[in-house]
Amino acid sequence: MTDPTAPAPASQKSRWKLYSGIAVVLIFLVAFGLQYARAERLRAELAVARTEATLGASALEAQRGSYEVSRRLASDFFTQLQATVGEAPAAIRPQLNSILDQRDATITMLSRSDPQAGAVLQLMFTQYRTALHGPETGADSPMSTSQSPGGSTSVSDPDSAPIP
Repeated sequence: MTDPTAPAPASQKSRWKLYSGIAVVLIFLVAFGLQYARAERLRAELAVARTEATLGASALEAQRGSYEVSRRLASDFFTQLQATVGEAPAAIRPQLNSILDQRDATITMLSRSDPQAGAVLQLMFTQYRTALHGPETGADSPMSTSQSPGGSTSVSDPDSAPIP
């Protein structure tokens, strides 16, 4: 018979060390995987926020009359949107593609310093926010109605942008 107070054989101790080492490595890998997934989610959220901010800045610059700055920002927005539309959920892709379809007309309006470009970009901003965050966010957007220096212009139908 073996004595229960006797020291464990060396093979049992080395097994426990091996199991402990494997457990530590597995815990590390799981924690690393969770942090990596979180970082990727945050990276995607940041990309969406940057794209939204670029469009908002473009609309603001157009309202200020800085059409060239607005054109560059709008071009950056469309480039960013085009790069990420494939990764978007299938439910909002048609809305994002609808915004992308307005690219050439919007850039042309800005190139020609058309004062309506600001209203078009504001409407586009509302459409983008609605596509990403749902209708309740788009309706509460401070840019859902445009205020021009000469008066008030209400943007009533988000599907019919005044693009010539």
